[in-house]
Amino acid sequence: MSIIKHSILHAVIILYTFTYLPYCFATEQIQKVAESINITVNPIISPNFHNKPKQTNLAQIRQKQVVFTKINMTLPRLPLDYYTQQVHAHYNGLMHWLYEHRYSLVISGAISAYALLCYLVHKATIYIQDNTHWFGWHRDCSLEQLLSYSQDEITNQLIVAIESRYVTAQNPTNFFDPLMHFMQDIDDEIKHLHHYKKLFLWLDRFYLASITFANTQHCLHIQEKIDRLAYIKHLFGRWIAQQNLQSYLTQENEPLIKRLYHTIKKPLVFVARLPQRMVHTFRKI
Repeated sequence: MSIIKHSILHAVIILYTFTYLPYCFATEQIQKVAESINITVNPIISPNFHNKPKQTNLAQIRQKQVVFTKINMTLPRLPLDYYTQQVHAHYNGLMHWLYEHRYSLVISGAISAYALLCYLVHKATIYIQDNTHWFGWHRDCSLEQLLSYSQDEITNQLIVAIESRYVTAQNPTNFFDPLMHFMQDIDDEIKHLHHYKKLFLWLDRFYLASITFANTQHCLHIQEKIDRLAYIKHLFGRWIAQQNLQSYLTQENEPLIKRLYHTIKKPLVFVARLPQRMVHTFRKI
Protein backbone atom coordinates (compact mmCIF):
# COMPACT_ATOMS: atom_id res chain seq x y z
CA MET A 1 0.00 0.00 0.00
CA SER A 2 2.94 2.35 0.58
CA ILE A 3 3.91 1.99 -3.09
CA ILE A 4 0.40 2.96 -4.14
CA LYS A 5 0.57 5.96 -1.81
CA HIS A 6 3.87 7.05 -3.39
CA SER A 7 2.43 6.72 -6.90
CA ILE A 8 -0.73 8.63 -5.96
CA LEU A 9 1.34 11.33 -4.29
CA HIS A 10 3.50 11.62 -7.41
CA ALA A 11 0.42 12.00 -9.63
CA VAL A 12 -1.17 14.55 -7.28
CA ILE A 13 1.98 16.67 -7.30
CA ILE A 14 2.05 16.68 -11.12
CA LEU A 15 -1.64 17.54 -11.45
CA TYR A 16 -1.41 20.25 -8.78
CA THR A 17 1.58 21.82 -10.50
CA PHE A 18 -0.08 21.88 -13.92
CA THR A 19 -3.38 23.12 -12.51
CA TYR A 20 -1.75 25.91 -10.53
CA LEU A 21 0.12 27.27 -13.55
CA PRO A 22 -2.88 29.18 -15.00
CA TYR A 23 -3.25 31.17 -11.80
CA CYS A 24 0.44 32.01 -11.90
CA PHE A 25 0.08 33.13 -15.52
CA ALA A 26 -2.94 35.25 -14.65
CA THR A 27 -1.10 36.88 -11.78
CA GLU A 28 1.81 37.71 -14.04
CA GLN A 29 -0.57 39.17 -16.63
CA ILE A 30 -2.24 41.31 -14.00
CA GLN A 31 1.11 42.62 -12.85
CA LYS A 32 2.05 43.53 -16.42
CA VAL A 33 -1.22 45.40 -16.89
CA ALA A 34 -0.73 47.24 -13.62
CA GLU A 35 2.80 48.21 -14.62
CA SER A 36 1.58 49.51 -17.99
CA ILE A 37 -0.62 52.12 -16.26
CA ASN A 38 1.36 55.33 -15.92
CA ILE A 39 0.36 57.25 -12.84
CA THR A 40 1.47 60.86 -12.85
CA VAL A 41 2.27 62.01 -9.40
CA ASN A 42 1.12 65.46 -8.49
CA PRO A 43 4.31 67.54 -8.56
CA ILE A 44 3.02 69.61 -5.74
CA ILE A 45 3.35 66.73 -3.26
CA SER A 46 5.88 64.63 -5.13
CA PRO A 47 8.86 63.70 -2.94
CA ASN A 48 11.21 64.24 -5.91
CA PHE A 49 9.92 67.77 -6.61
CA HIS A 50 12.58 70.24 -5.65
CA ASN A 51 11.56 73.83 -5.40
CA LYS A 52 12.19 76.71 -3.18
CA PRO A 53 10.13 76.58 -0.01
CA LYS A 54 7.15 78.84 -0.03
CA GLN A 55 4.96 79.99 2.74
CA THR A 56 1.52 78.43 2.48
CA ASN A 57 -1.46 78.63 4.69
CA LEU A 58 -3.72 75.83 5.88
CA ALA A 59 -6.44 76.50 3.27
CA GLN A 60 -4.02 76.08 0.35
CA ILE A 61 -2.74 72.77 1.73
CA ARG A 62 -6.26 71.38 2.06
CA GLN A 63 -7.13 72.48 -1.49
CA LYS A 64 -4.08 70.66 -2.86
CA GLN A 65 -5.06 67.49 -0.97
CA VAL A 66 -8.58 67.59 -2.47
CA VAL A 67 -7.16 67.96 -5.99
CA PHE A 68 -4.81 65.00 -5.51
CA THR A 69 -7.67 62.84 -4.19
CA LYS A 70 -9.79 63.64 -7.25
CA ILE A 71 -6.92 62.67 -9.54
CA ASN A 72 -6.57 59.28 -7.84
CA MET A 73 -10.31 58.62 -8.08
CA THR A 74 -10.30 59.24 -11.82
CA LEU A 75 -7.60 56.63 -12.60
CA PRO A 76 -8.77 53.88 -14.97
CA ARG A 77 -9.83 50.60 -13.33
CA LEU A 78 -9.88 47.24 -15.09
CA PRO A 79 -13.14 45.29 -14.77
CA LEU A 80 -13.23 41.95 -12.91
CA ASP A 81 -14.37 40.17 -16.07
CA TYR A 82 -11.01 40.89 -17.67
CA TYR A 83 -9.14 38.91 -15.01
CA THR A 84 -11.67 36.08 -15.22
CA GLN A 85 -11.27 35.86 -18.98
CA GLN A 86 -7.49 35.78 -18.65
CA VAL A 87 -7.65 32.94 -16.13
CA HIS A 88 -10.04 30.90 -18.30
CA ALA A 89 -7.91 31.53 -21.38
CA HIS A 90 -4.73 30.28 -19.71
CA TYR A 91 -6.55 27.35 -18.15
CA ASN A 92 -8.02 26.28 -21.50
CA GLY A 93 -4.61 26.63 -23.08
CA LEU A 94 -3.08 24.44 -20.42
CA MET A 95 -5.78 21.78 -20.80
CA HIS A 96 -5.23 21.80 -24.54
CA TRP A 97 -1.49 21.33 -24.01
CA LEU A 98 -2.09 18.44 -21.62
CA TYR A 99 -4.41 16.78 -24.14
CA GLU A 100 -1.89 17.13 -26.95
CA HIS A 101 0.93 15.67 -24.81
CA ARG A 102 -1.15 13.05 -23.01
CA TYR A 103 0.81 10.12 -24.40
CA SER A 104 4.19 11.56 -23.47
CA LEU A 105 2.91 12.41 -19.99
CA VAL A 106 1.58 8.88 -19.48
CA ILE A 107 4.87 7.38 -20.65
CA SER A 108 6.92 9.68 -18.43
CA GLY A 109 4.67 8.88 -15.46
CA ALA A 110 5.07 5.14 -16.05
CA ILE A 111 8.83 5.50 -16.31
CA SER A 112 8.90 7.53 -13.08
CA ALA A 113 6.80 4.92 -11.26
CA TYR A 114 9.06 2.12 -12.53
CA ALA A 115 12.17 4.00 -11.44
CA LEU A 116 10.63 4.55 -8.01
CA LEU A 117 9.84 0.84 -7.61
CA CYS A 118 13.35 -0.17 -8.67
CA TYR A 119 14.81 2.30 -6.19
CA LEU A 120 12.67 0.95 -3.33
CA VAL A 121 13.61 -2.63 -4.19
CA HIS A 122 17.30 -1.74 -4.27
CA LYS A 123 17.00 0.11 -0.96
CA ALA A 124 15.16 -2.82 0.64
CA THR A 125 17.76 -5.32 -0.60
CA ILE A 126 20.62 -3.29 0.85
CA TYR A 127 18.82 -2.92 4.18
CA ILE A 128 18.05 -6.65 4.46
CA GLN A 129 21.64 -7.65 3.69
CA ASP A 130 23.11 -5.25 6.25
CA ASN A 131 24.03 -7.43 9.21
CA THR A 132 25.07 -4.50 11.39
CA HIS A 133 21.45 -4.20 12.51
CA TRP A 134 20.10 -6.12 15.47
CA PHE A 135 18.44 -8.70 13.22
CA GLY A 136 22.00 -9.69 12.26
CA TRP A 137 22.99 -10.39 15.87
CA HIS A 138 24.16 -14.01 16.14
CA ARG A 139 23.50 -14.40 12.42
CA ASP A 140 25.61 -17.57 12.40
CA CYS A 141 22.88 -19.27 14.44
CA SER A 142 19.39 -19.90 13.20
CA LEU A 143 16.39 -18.86 15.24
CA GLU A 144 15.74 -22.47 16.22
CA GLN A 145 19.26 -22.72 17.62
CA LEU A 146 18.79 -19.48 19.56
CA LEU A 147 15.58 -20.87 21.05
CA SER A 148 17.39 -24.01 22.12
CA TYR A 149 20.04 -22.09 24.07
CA SER A 150 19.69 -21.03 27.68
CA GLN A 151 17.83 -17.76 27.93
CA ASP A 152 20.03 -16.57 30.78
CA GLU A 153 23.17 -17.06 28.72
CA ILE A 154 21.74 -15.39 25.61
CA THR A 155 20.37 -12.52 27.70
CA ASN A 156 23.76 -11.86 29.27
CA GLN A 157 25.34 -11.77 25.82
CA LEU A 158 22.62 -9.38 24.67
CA ILE A 159 23.18 -6.96 27.55
CA VAL A 160 26.93 -7.00 26.88
CA ALA A 161 26.27 -6.27 23.20
CA ILE A 162 23.97 -3.38 24.10
CA GLU A 163 26.53 -1.85 26.42
CA SER A 164 29.36 -2.23 23.91
CA ARG A 165 27.32 -0.62 21.14
CA TYR A 166 25.71 2.33 22.92
CA VAL A 167 27.84 3.20 25.95
CA THR A 168 30.04 6.19 25.17
CA ALA A 169 33.35 7.17 26.69
CA GLN A 170 31.97 10.61 27.58
CA ASN A 171 29.32 9.12 29.88
CA PRO A 172 30.20 5.49 30.69
CA THR A 173 28.05 5.36 33.83
CA ASN A 174 24.82 6.21 32.02
CA PHE A 175 22.48 3.27 32.59
CA PHE A 176 19.27 4.23 30.82
CA ASP A 177 20.36 5.82 27.53
CA PRO A 178 21.78 2.58 26.05
CA LEU A 179 18.57 0.75 26.90
CA MET A 180 16.42 3.43 25.34
CA HIS A 181 18.56 3.52 22.18
CA PHE A 182 18.30 -0.26 21.93
CA MET A 183 14.51 -0.21 22.25
CA GLN A 184 14.20 2.52 19.62
CA ASP A 185 16.44 0.65 17.18
CA ILE A 186 14.55 -2.61 17.67
CA ASP A 187 11.20 -0.93 17.01
CA ASP A 188 12.56 0.88 13.95
CA GLU A 189 14.01 -2.30 12.47
CA ILE A 190 10.74 -4.20 12.94
CA LYS A 191 8.86 -1.33 11.31
CA HIS A 192 11.20 -1.21 8.30
CA LEU A 193 11.14 -4.98 7.83
CA HIS A 194 7.34 -5.03 7.83
CA HIS A 195 7.36 -2.23 5.28
CA TYR A 196 9.75 -4.07 2.95
CA LYS A 197 7.85 -7.31 3.36
CA LYS A 198 4.66 -5.61 2.16
CA LEU A 199 6.64 -4.18 -0.75
CA PHE A 200 7.81 -7.59 -1.97
CA LEU A 201 4.37 -9.13 -1.45
CA TRP A 202 2.75 -6.29 -3.40
CA LEU A 203 5.21 -6.69 -6.27
CA ASP A 204 4.65 -10.43 -6.37
CA ARG A 205 0.86 -10.03 -6.32
CA PHE A 206 0.83 -7.74 -9.36
CA TYR A 207 3.57 -9.69 -11.22
CA LEU A 208 6.06 -6.84 -10.99
CA ALA A 209 8.80 -8.69 -9.15
CA SER A 210 10.61 -9.87 -12.31
CA ILE A 211 10.74 -6.49 -14.05
CA THR A 212 11.87 -4.67 -10.89
CA PHE A 213 14.57 -7.27 -10.13
CA ALA A 214 12.94 -8.11 -6.80
CA ASN A 215 13.77 -11.43 -5.19
CA THR A 216 10.56 -12.76 -3.66
CA GLN A 217 12.60 -15.11 -1.48
CA HIS A 218 13.47 -12.07 0.58
CA CYS A 219 10.01 -12.33 2.14
CA LEU A 220 11.06 -15.53 3.91
CA HIS A 221 14.27 -13.94 5.11
CA ILE A 222 12.40 -10.83 6.27
CA GLN A 223 9.95 -12.88 8.31
CA GLU A 224 12.82 -14.79 9.91
CA LYS A 225 14.50 -11.51 10.82
CA ILE A 226 11.26 -10.15 12.28
CA ASP A 227 10.88 -13.26 14.45
CA ARG A 228 14.51 -12.96 15.53
CA LEU A 229 13.98 -9.34 16.57
CA ALA A 230 10.83 -10.32 18.44
CA TYR A 231 12.74 -12.98 20.37
CA ILE A 232 15.54 -10.50 21.16
CA LYS A 233 12.92 -8.07 22.39
CA HIS A 234 11.43 -10.83 24.53
CA LEU A 235 14.82 -11.55 26.09
CA PHE A 236 15.28 -7.88 26.82
CA GLY A 237 11.83 -7.63 28.41
CA ARG A 238 12.55 -10.69 30.52
CA TRP A 239 15.77 -9.10 31.72
CA ILE A 240 13.98 -5.82 32.53
CA ALA A 241 11.41 -7.73 34.61
CA GLN A 242 14.19 -9.20 36.73
CA GLN A 243 15.88 -5.86 37.40
CA ASN A 244 15.07 -3.69 40.38
CA LEU A 245 14.68 -0.48 38.38
CA GLN A 246 12.64 1.15 41.14
CA SER A 247 15.90 1.89 42.94
CA TYR A 248 16.86 4.13 40.01
CA LEU A 249 13.52 5.93 40.03
CA THR A 250 13.88 9.70 39.94
CA GLN A 251 11.81 12.49 38.44
CA GLU A 252 14.11 12.50 35.41
CA ASN A 253 14.17 8.73 34.86
CA GLU A 254 10.50 8.01 35.59
CA PRO A 255 9.32 8.22 31.92
CA LEU A 256 12.20 5.99 30.83
CA ILE A 257 11.45 3.36 33.44
CA LYS A 258 7.76 3.31 32.50
CA ARG A 259 8.66 2.78 28.87
CA LEU A 260 11.07 -0.02 29.75
CA TYR A 261 8.38 -1.81 31.73
CA HIS A 262 5.98 -1.34 28.86
CA THR A 263 8.12 -3.66 26.71
CA ILE A 264 7.39 -6.67 28.92
CA LYS A 265 3.59 -6.45 28.79
CA LYS A 266 3.28 -8.78 25.79
CA PRO A 267 6.57 -10.68 25.48
CA LEU A 268 5.05 -13.68 23.68
CA VAL A 269 3.19 -11.88 20.92
CA PHE A 270 5.70 -13.02 18.32
CA VAL A 271 5.12 -16.73 19.14
CA ALA A 272 1.91 -16.81 17.11
CA ARG A 273 3.90 -16.04 13.95
CA LEU A 274 6.49 -18.76 14.44
CA PRO A 275 6.32 -22.24 12.87
CA GLN A 276 4.69 -24.82 15.11
CA ARG A 277 7.91 -26.73 15.72
CA MET A 278 9.57 -23.52 16.92
CA VAL A 279 6.60 -22.59 19.11
CA HIS A 280 6.82 -25.99 20.78
CA THR A 281 10.55 -25.52 21.36
CA PHE A 282 10.04 -22.04 22.77
CA ARG A 283 7.28 -23.01 25.19
CA LYS A 284 9.45 -25.79 26.61
CA ILE A 285 12.07 -23.26 27.69
